[in-house]
Amino acid sequence: MTTRLARLAASATAASLLALLPFAGAQATAPVLTGPDSSWTTTGTIVDPHLQASCAVDPDNALPLAEAVCPEFPITLDATSTHVLHYLDVRLDMTPVAAGKTVEDYDIYLYDDNGVEVDLSANALGASEIISLNLVEDGDYTIKVVPYTNLPNSSYTLTARYRTASS
Repeated sequence: MTTRLARLAASATAASLLALLPFAGAQATAPVLTGPDSSWTTTGTIVDPHLQASCAVDPDNALPLAEAVCPEFPITLDATSTHVLHYLDVRLDMTPVAAGKTVEDYDIYLYDDNGVEVDLSANALGASEIISLNLVEDGDYTIKVVPYTNLPNSSYTLTARYRTASS
């Protein structure tokens, strides 16, 4: 009986911890995109609702509705082709909630390995977010997903594609 209670307690603790996670979908290691046409896709869910939110400086003490815990996804670009022109396309799509429409407004930011913002996409409510960079250099980058305005448990799909001009 004690073993069963211990397992139930452990299970309840794990479930409680999972319920506290503000998002799901971040990977443990950075994917390496090598080109000439390679891509990576992940999905995630933002559990808490937000209204015109900014990213919380202290995720443990984020203000309800106003501050979001923003998922970050590291990627590495390492071209194996000898082609000198490389392009990076990053796309974020929100999952429609009803009748093919979404009421979410997410933004995406791309940072270089020094934390300097390279580009961003901050389209209007319901629009996909797209970053397209020409002549991008190999290296480490971070994509940050910002749930500017979203319903509880809203889902998204994030895709990064590294390509040459001919692919």
